[in-house]
Amino acid sequence: MGKMKPKSIFKHGNATTIDASTIHQARELIMLNYAVVFFVIALIAAVFGFGGIAAGAVEIAKVLFFIFIALAVISFIFNLVKARS
Repeated sequence: MGKMKPKSIFKHGNATTIDASTIHQARELIMLNYAVVFFVIALIAAVFGFGGIAAGAVEIAKVLFFIFIALAVISFIFNLVKARS
């Protein structure tokens, strides 16, 4: 397999290169951010006694958390394999 070329992004005349792993890590952080937000919403809803809303937000937070964990493991393995080759 050949190496992937980093894509260049031009912003205000400055060139920066971003490779696929950087974009993947940014997406993981965004996913983790959503999981934390839904967790906080669930806590606030639980304090006010909105059981249905709290349960829904907890389920969304759980799903997003496990998706984040899966993406983190995949990213770790991908980077480990990429570093060895």
